[in-house]
Amino acid sequence: IPVGYSTYSPVILSNSGTADDFSINVAPGTICNAAALSSVNRVWNITEAVAGGSNASIGMQWSPYLEGTSFLRNNSAAVHCSSSAIDIKGTIGAAAVTDTFFVQTISGISSFSPFGVTSDAIILPARGLALSWKKMNNSNLLLWKTMGEFNTAFYEVERSSSSTNFKAIGKIAAQPGNNAVENNYQFEDVQPLNGVNYYRLRVLDNNSTVQYSPVVAIRSENTQSGFQVYPNPVSGKTINVAIEATEASIYQIGIFNMQGQLLQQEQRAITANGSLQQIQLRSQIAPGMYLLKLTNAKGNQMKQMIVVQ
Repeated sequence: IPVGYSTYSPVILSNSGTADDFSINVAPGTICNAAALSSVNRVWNITEAVAGGSNASIGMQWSPYLEGTSFLRNNSAAVHCSSSAIDIKGTIGAAAVTDTFFVQTISGISSFSPFGVTSDAIILPARGLALSWKKMNNSNLLLWKTMGEFNTAFYEVERSSSSTNFKAIGKIAAQPGNNAVENNYQFEDVQPLNGVNYYRLRVLDNNSTVQYSPVVAIRSENTQSGFQVYPNPVSGKTINVAIEATEASIYQIGIFNMQGQLLQQEQRAITANGSLQQIQLRSQIAPGMYLLKLTNAKGNQMKQMIVVQ
């Protein structure tokens, strides 16, 4: 559709929903409070004659000189705003090329106006992502907060001993839905590496957009848990727990998921010389990562991560 404001900024629009007539005008500016330097200096205002029933795909096209000086053409997205906040976002990626124009497309549109293109941080799954930590006795507690989430699926906690080769050690689901409020999360690494542990968050949204947090480093010296679990990873439904004890006690053995929910608990009597206990995993313990926690009669706890295959 040939439209523009002082320059040609056409729209590619297709509608697989109810047939309708559409009106389009283009104006300078940005939407969703996006930073002007990180955006295309155009707003596409699109309306339909009869509200409802549309299922449109819209491609916004622009000339290179309309891009802000900090605009990342290969990491941008088309967006739709409602009340100055993103409510629909296209896939983040490189803009396509059509003739002498660049284009970003947004699909599944049933409500209209306004639309724009930006690479500002507002298109990321977690806005204002901040990662911090606390040193516990023999564990590291990671805490993070966001100032808003859009289409966020989950946070994956990654750890490395070298600050380069990171491996996932846990996953926390994001709050459901979209929001523009503060969200707080935490994850406890109960088996940190001996020495310096490097951590970062890998954030994924429901469109497979990936975002990383800054890296934090924590030194850990004593990582002895007081018990051993084998085999680990667990390949069957039986795990062996070798407990080192200096006095006899009744132990509660609990298995928790990464959201902190207790899935299985058993009580065992442990002698002063320690004991080898066999635990039969219940059917609800699906493949994944879990926290095994031992608590004696005095309330002292020992923790260890286990992986069920």
